[in-house]
Amino acid sequence: MKLKHFSIVAALAALVITGCTDDSGDPQPIPTPEPPKETQELGNISTNTTLEDIFTDPATPDYRVSADIKIEAILTIKPGVVVEVAEGKKIEVHEPGYLSAVGQQNKKIIFRGKTQSAGFWKGLIIYSSNEASTLDYVEIAHAGSAVLFDGIKAAIGLFGASGSPAKLSIRNSELHHNAGYGIYVGSNTQFSGFASNKFTHHAAAGLYMTASQVQNLDAASHFSDNAKGGIEVFGGTVEGTGEVVWPGYHYRFSSGPLSVRTGWKVMAGAVIEMADDQYIEVADRPGAYIHAAGTAEKKVTFTSVSKQAGAWRGISIFTANANLLEHAVVENGGSAISYGVKANIYVTTSSKLTIRSSKISNSGGYGIYYRSSAVLNNDFEQVNLFEANPAGNVYKD
Repeated sequence: MKLKHFSIVAALAALVITGCTDDSGDPQPIPTPEPPKETQELGNISTNTTLEDIFTDPATPDYRVSADIKIEAILTIKPGVVVEVAEGKKIEVHEPGYLSAVGQQNKKIIFRGKTQSAGFWKGLIIYSSNEASTLDYVEIAHAGSAVLFDGIKAAIGLFGASGSPAKLSIRNSELHHNAGYGIYVGSNTQFSGFASNKFTHHAAAGLYMTASQVQNLDAASHFSDNAKGGIEVFGGTVEGTGEVVWPGYHYRFSSGPLSVRTGWKVMAGAVIEMADDQYIEVADRPGAYIHAAGTAEKKVTFTSVSKQAGAWRGISIFTANANLLEHAVVENGGSAISYGVKANIYVTTSSKLTIRSSKISNSGGYGIYYRSSAVLNNDFEQVNLFEANPAGNVYKD
């Protein structure tokens, strides 16, 4: 029995030795097993750091943020990384650092709440003016638990001082199910790039920004199911060295008027809602004009937020440049306007307007009021539709 036992042990030993040899017959070391993968805790970034994709399954987060963190160096995030943020916490990006999060179409970088519900974590705040800050193929959800700045809740906030504006390039990215806004673009901040983004299911609008920043948007982004439309604009001016183009999105002016001081082209399908008693003014400036040309299927609409007749002041034109309204809707204006005139459209002394195939309705006064020296196309009363303007459709002073 002892001999038999020895034979079995010897045979097993021979198998082990045989299984650990290479082609030459030399014994090879048995590899040490890798330790199990674990989600990593992410803290403040003070030296250049790269986050690798640890888990292939996005259901398991690669990194957790359990406390507020600051990024003060270069943080590079690889495709497929998932960052999960604890309740009420935020991520800040400060000078001289920046965030480079470049994913891929089939391997997006994800920032989400530990609990996947709107308003769970606070958001991403960018103070850095470094143009290298980039979000590409990134998904951000469940932010907006508390105010970031200026009384605003948003998934991303851009904040900066004059001379040092925060900058961000965001492309091919999706923001969804955030409390408040998708992105707040504060005064003295800017997009260094913006293209093919998607904003859905926000408690406010997809974007909240000044009028001067709208020209940096592309025409291929998507806004839907946001409580305050696609883009909420707080007062400002349309200005630049040439024509400024606004894509055909849904805009809402929550406060302040809009002053047009250069060429302003509003694309087909755009809807511009004005808060009560606010107005659009095409100023008497060299090169200033409005060009709002829709199509029969995709009109350009100027209306009120409240959708009440006579709620906002309307459009005033103070320039003799080539102003055009075509396949447009101008409604609910005429709450009050310059010189006591109430009208959806007011064309002042020596100014010009071509208007055709448009609907002018629900004014608080006239449909169109124009001065005797103003120039309108001769057939404007025949080629437009006027409805529900209690003081009259047209008045010439």
